[in-house]
Amino acid sequence: MAFRICWGDQPDFLVSVGGFHPVYTPPAHLQLLKMKRITVNILSGNPSLVLTSYFAITTNTIQFGASIDFTFKVSKFKAVGDFGFDVLIQFSPFRFLANVHASISIKLGSSTLFSIDLEFALEGPTPWRANGYGSFRILFCKFKVKFDKTWGEEQENTLPATSVLPLLIQEFDKNENWNATAIIEPIELVTLSNVASDETAILVKPFGSLEINQTVVPLDLTMSKFGNYLPDDISKVTIKTVSINGEALGDDEVESVKNSFAPAAYMEMSDDDKLKAPSYEKQNSGTRITSTDAILFDYTINRLVQYETIISDFEEEDLGAQPVNSSFFKSFISGGDVGRSPISRMIKNSKVKADKTATLADEQYAIVSSATLTNAHEDNVVFGSRAEADEYLRETIKSNPSKKGKIQISPAFQMVEV
Repeated sequence: MAFRICWGDQPDFLVSVGGFHPVYTPPAHLQLLKMKRITVNILSGNPSLVLTSYFAITTNTIQFGASIDFTFKVSKFKAVGDFGFDVLIQFSPFRFLANVHASISIKLGSSTLFSIDLEFALEGPTPWRANGYGSFRILFCKFKVKFDKTWGEEQENTLPATSVLPLLIQEFDKNENWNATAIIEPIELVTLSNVASDETAILVKPFGSLEINQTVVPLDLTMSKFGNYLPDDISKVTIKTVSINGEALGDDEVESVKNSFAPAAYMEMSDDDKLKAPSYEKQNSGTRITSTDAILFDYTINRLVQYETIISDFEEEDLGAQPVNSSFFKSFISGGDVGRSPISRMIKNSKVKADKTATLADEQYAIVSSATLTNAHEDNVVFGSRAEADEYLRETIKSNPSKKGKIQISPAFQMVEV
């Protein structure tokens, strides 16, 4: 059994008993070892009957399956049979896909005298569709029949639609989604005392920047669904202008902030895509005013450093305020409050010639030519998430069907530079 729940830069969720669907590969950062199916030996020896099964839930799918294997030997003859299934389920629109396989054979040594095989996929409902094949073999003669049948009325089994915009506006109105942030360690240049403020006010200190961030709707991404519902009022949200007291800020004064969103909660995805897609991706979720990031000082004030000096042995002698030699004073700065202050550390760190720390940027994606792997975007744009690249790919093929099969999504590091 395995259970994973992650926060931070790589949020994820997964629970499994006995493993996963055969085509699903768990994300590497979850550090899962190869999982063994739940195994029950119903009959041991001869005959043998073994049952295996699994059940798993990820952020995108529900997966479960089972298989039973039977073997019975008599002299040189052997009967072998198996039956199993693997199932994927999605809720809105409600749909499931079940792959079933079954076989039985009679063998003499390693030669097959008689066998029956059946393998098919059943998906539905409304309509139902079954496709697969059945085969029959006796000695050297084999017969195989393929089938693909659809029945039932085509209906949309979706949950009721919902309005998304009121939920987003509600998030923008929440005080906890507005924050005063700083790109450097807070520097207490001033101390505020007895600040009268009502509960709806947000206090931004001189070193802070105002930020709005929410986790309900990914921005700049076309939504075809909203959780288990269909959005009936909006499909895409973009923050185009940020104004303070009616004055619009320039593009160089604001920047987007990101949060983690599950792609399958906002985009229609096939079962194969759900298995391949990351559980969460960083998407634009708000904005931050950057115009207050820089701290500017217009002048400095020099002060004479003096210490009150008292000689104390048996009788105290007050020598009054004595000046301190500058070289003597500087030797004690690093261990004092001045040397330990954020401004001093910031200045000291800025003098380091090379940053010894290594950081990893978020994975980026590009739309590339299938033949050359060069960037196929007309402006050579690289996307910050797979969901954004997928949206551009779909829109491009929709407007120009001739490009289908000629362009594809690729991690940016695999792209060929020209």
